Amino acid sequence: MNPDVYNYHRRMEREITILKEDSAISDANKETIMQLVDYAFSQGISIGRVVRYFFDLKTISRYLGKDFDKANREDIQALLLKVRDAAGREN
Repeated sequence: MNPDVYNYHRRMEREITILKEDSAISDANKETIMQLVDYAFSQGISIGRVVRYFFDLKTISRYLGKDFDKANREDIQALLLKVRDAAGREN
């Protein structure tokens, strides 16, 4: 058994708590994110990768500002611009 050197299990628990309390993310998106997490684990994806997916999906949901299943092409294009602008500010 590999030790959890990076504390991924604790990170995952913390991210779930943050997600539940985040009013900027709709209940529908919260449910979708949790379903994806469950699916990823069922497919054998590592916990480190799942934590990353989880974090990214929370960020995407905040930037998108609507339910994933209600997003259209224009919403995705606007999302990509926000992501690009945010990445530019980090550099």
